[in-house]
Amino acid sequence: MAAQRGEFRSRLGFILAAAGSAVGLGNIWGFPTQAASNGGGAFLFTYLVLAFALAYPALMAELLIGRHTHRNMSQALGALPHHSGLKRFGMLTGIGGLITASLILSFYGIVAGWMLGFASSYPLAAIGFTQSADWLITFSTPRNLTLTGVFMALTMSVVMGGVEDGIERWSRRLMPILIATLVVLSLYVLTLDGAMKGLSIYLRPDFSKIFSGDLLIDALGSAFFSLSLGVGTMLIYGSYLSDNEHVPSVGAQVALLDVGIAVLAGFLILPAMYVADARGVATLTLNRPGARNALSIALMAEMQRQVEAIKSEHEGFVHTAIERAVTRGSSPLVSLGGAWSNHLHALAQMGQAAGIATVGYVRGDANCPKTKMLEDAEAWGMTLRFLSRGEYRKRHDAGFAQGLMRNYLSGIFVPEGGSDVEGIAGVAQLVADLMAHGPAFERLVLPVGTGGTMAGVLLALKRACHVVGVSALKPVKAQLNLIDSATSGRRHPGVSFEVLPETRFGGYAACPEALVQRIHELEAAFDLALEPIYTAKALVAALDLVQAQSAFSETLVLHTGGLQGRRGFAALA
Repeated sequence: MAAQRGEFRSRLGFILAAAGSAVGLGNIWGFPTQAASNGGGAFLFTYLVLAFALAYPALMAELLIGRHTHRNMSQALGALPHHSGLKRFGMLTGIGGLITASLILSFYGIVAGWMLGFASSYPLAAIGFTQSADWLITFSTPRNLTLTGVFMALTMSVVMGGVEDGIERWSRRLMPILIATLVVLSLYVLTLDGAMKGLSIYLRPDFSKIFSGDLLIDALGSAFFSLSLGVGTMLIYGSYLSDNEHVPSVGAQVALLDVGIAVLAGFLILPAMYVADARGVATLTLNRPGARNALSIALMAEMQRQVEAIKSEHEGFVHTAIERAVTRGSSPLVSLGGAWSNHLHALAQMGQAAGIATVGYVRGDANCPKTKMLEDAEAWGMTLRFLSRGEYRKRHDAGFAQGLMRNYLSGIFVPEGGSDVEGIAGVAQLVADLMAHGPAFERLVLPVGTGGTMAGVLLALKRACHVVGVSALKPVKAQLNLIDSATSGRRHPGVSFEVLPETRFGGYAACPEALVQRIHELEAAFDLALEPIYTAKALVAALDLVQAQSAFSETLVLHTGGLQGRRGFAALA
């Protein structure tokens, strides 16, 4: 039976093939980013302990079962038990592993296709085929299907060559290339400014963190994932292993090579993060909705440093209305906004934290289901009042604010979006302090609600820049009036601005199918979670501007909101 299935012609061939099957995004990117998010050296130490204490025995179990049975996964697991019921359960488990592996292949097929596209685009561009090169790196369904098909065809051609002439032959060629590439890139990165800081964090464990629950779970998951355990991959490879081989030593060598590649990738990725930080590039990894966005260690530390600097340099750096409310003690803060207002959301949370009563006038019907944003605000103690759309349109009229305050004579009114003199000045100071350490850019794109944030940005810029606002609302005129009146005569002479009407995706909180499609495309391409109220519209507009090949070479997109606004949209669930 073993002869009919074929065998690897050498131990080295088997080790390279088995390790090559396990090596993937889990080793090259997953492990380093997990290490960066979990204390560097502490994660590395825990990963190594768990990899050899728990993952290696599981690897041995799969290899031994495969070598013992010389069958496919379903037949192998079905052959082990003597009871007929357990045999059926074993066979079903094997089929489940096959289905899981197929789903994993579908993911890798797409990602590998992208890699083929990017790798091919550069030589094509160099010889003048710029349109073909651009097509290969531009996200689209035809491009994704084509590149995935090419990769799957290459994969099938290797597999059809059999164990010796296909898998083993190409593993002997490609694995040394992969290892050599990682070594060369790591050595190069380590010569750059900032790399030693990343290397120190990677290799110096803080043992106080190793018993963190999150770290242990992440390290164990990374160990099992990087060794490709649990879906029968190593069982299949074991079935093609010669009966003459000593399985424990072979398994140890596979584990050492696989874990070694993950550790080697850490020598590349973590120092590279700090090299980027040293050059003014912020490294940001965004998770899917529902999870807290994770920043690189260096960026998180820099943000904390800047916040502390702002607090120490500007002791009174707080909205005047909040100062007055805290002083008076019982004065409620009264404001207004839409049902997805980030401003009302933040005001309610701040009020709860400071012990200040808050009141929010909301555009909408009190009888309609509340958005998740309003549910949060109400849970934080904000009293919600509702205004009809007709009433809300009058918010810029004289005496409107006084009308809202008639029931709160001792209260303090905060304009829509916090867009008054103090709020705009606060944004300007914050932007000036934080952007002093950011990358250079010629154009800045940001979403616009009331216009207060954009006005603050315009005041903060002290060099030539074109600022593009992407309106989340239909009435652009009121936004322009506020921005121009707040910044006229105070902007840097090289600073210009415009507000694009968001007519393509409707009005405030509109989420048509066209926007949903663009969000899904961006999330698939960049693993970037977006909300449809502000950020997605701004990012889509920015990408459209860049693809239009305008005169601006460097474009910065300013993220002004979190993912809280995504909740409640069924099409994005």
